[in-house]
Amino acid sequence: MRVLVIDDDPGVRMLCKIAFRADGDEIVEAASGREGLELLATETLDAVVLDLMLPSVNGFEVLRRIREDDRTSDLPVVLLSVRVGTQDQIDGWRAGADDYLTKPFSPSALAAKVYEICGIDPIDRAEQRAGRLEAQIPSEVFPSS
Repeated sequence: MRVLVIDDDPGVRMLCKIAFRADGDEIVEAASGREGLELLATETLDAVVLDLMLPSVNGFEVLRRIREDDRTSDLPVVLLSVRVGTQDQIDGWRAGADDYLTKPFSPSALAAKVYEICGIDPIDRAEQRAGRLEAQIPSEVFPSS
């Protein structure tokens, strides 16, 4: 799965990378709304994690353009914002977001929400992750009985 994370905070982008890469997904990053729109025009993506307060083009405008473009109109979008008010969340959903999470956030909960919206069972992803991690542990660490 390829997820575009559009957020001007490098720490948030790093947390998203850690969460999704743990499940074997690829993250594409943008630090501004304009950069995110450029990537949306050129990349094949499965989902977008979008901050609202961005330099150059704000998140609501990015979301509006995503929904108006036939190529991206069905792309799952999760808004991730410090704006915690109920009205902010309602405005996000009305603008076309599939979900709205507030910062600070749990990276694993964000990944699970994106998987759910994309029709991927988050429990299956967690079990796959556990299997990959277990396979990396040398057999002498945990010998079979």
